[in-house]
Order: sequence, then structure tokens, then C-alpha cells
Amino acid sequence: MNQANLLKYMAKYRKATAPELYGELRRRAGEVLRHVEELRGLEAATIDEVRFQLLSVEGRAAQQYWAAIKEVAPAELNWPGRRTRGARDGLNSALNYGYGILYGQVERALCWPGWIRTPGLLTPTGRQTELDAGCDRRVQAAGGGPDGFGDGKQGF
Repeated sequence: MNQANLLKYMAKYRKATAPELYGELRRRAGEVLRHVEELRGLEAATIDEVRFQLLSVEGRAAQQYWAAIKEVAPAELNWPGRRTRGARDGLNSALNYGYGILYGQVERALCWPGWIRTPGLLTPTGRQTELDAGCDRRVQAAGGGPDGFGDGKQGF
């Protein structure tokens, strides 16, 4: 919903000056919200039953969002659209850098209190995530026990 709200916010300031762009941003915001509603309709006893549907909905909403961002990106940037790995343009490189910083901040905020101890909901079970491994290394390096917490005697 944050993505849809940001698109609506960007559209608001283009209503009078660029009505076609206003309409396109509003349309894409609506598409993102339709994907949110699609998520609300999913029912399952376990995450495994809906994992691929969740990833599909997230991917389709992201396509709508980044297509809208491409519409508002300055033309002189020649922005190819959202690229993660191997980005060579300035906008994607800046986004990747910013997301990297944000990821590190979130990791620290969740790791130190011990909240990240298992893979995420969408990570197949039995596989330690990069975030979990990083948390274990950091806490142990700071004097935590073999389980990554406390003095190694109490298990926390």
C-alpha cells in the first residue's frame, strides 16, 4: 500500500500540469491496490501453500510500481527501468546503494535483540538466510555465546 500511496502522492502534483501522467500514475496506483486485495483473498494453513502466489502478487505489483516510476523519471536519464544486480545507470545504482544502507540498518535493529533467528516466512525452511548468518557472526564477534547470545552458558 505504501507504493500505491506514493504513486498517488506523485500524481497529485501533476493533475493540472500533466493530466495524462496524472491519470497513468493513478491507474498504476489502482493496480497496486488490486494486488493488495488479491493478497487478502489468499487462504492457507501453511505458508508453503501460498508461497508462489505471494511471490507472484509481489512481483506484479512491483512491475506496476516501477513502470510508474519510469514515467516520472527525467527523460535525460534514459532510465531502463528497475535493475538490481549489475546496474550501470545512476538511478538504479543510487537505489541499490540506498537499499544496501537501509538493509544494514534493519539488520542491526532486528539482529541485536535476537529477533532474527530463523528464515523468513517466504524462505524455504531448513535454509539459513544471509541475514541470519550475518547476525550470528556479528553477535558472536561482540562476545556472544555459540548460539550468538549471552555468555554462552545460558543460551540467551
